Amino acid sequence: MDGPQQSDEADRLVWLKETIERLSVRRFAKDIGLADEFEPDSIGCGSEAADIFLDGLEVQQHFATNMAKAFTVRWEWDLLEMRVEGPTGWFFANGQALVGHSGLEKAYPFRMSGVLSWQSGRWNWRMLHASEPVG
Repeated sequence: MDGPQQSDEADRLVWLKETIERLSVRRFAKDIGLADEFEPDSIGCGSEAADIFLDGLEVQQHFATNMAKAFTVRWEWDLLEMRVEGPTGWFFANGQALVGHSGLEKAYPFRMSGVLSWQSGRWNWRMLHASEPVG
């Protein structure tokens, strides 16, 4: 039986997917406003040593630095597993990072996981982990 809570969680699962997809769209567009979707105490890391952030200011610096580079990045997922329980959502994605430079795009194996919190009618990033698997 579908009750209001199940319906709310189903809707939040749809919105969670949209938030994950928006990360790719805004990163590709080099939209520095993407940092506003992260909580002030969010943490994250990527494949490079410099791809670590431990608070809101570092999130802004991370995106400003990476978006100033000459290439673009977006992601396509072969697998996207998401879960929602109450105000917490989390996911694991496996697919490709599509890195563009000089009009050409090259695909690299890529994985991402994250934790988001539901606040004020939207998902906010709390933790983001992205990596290029070896082998």
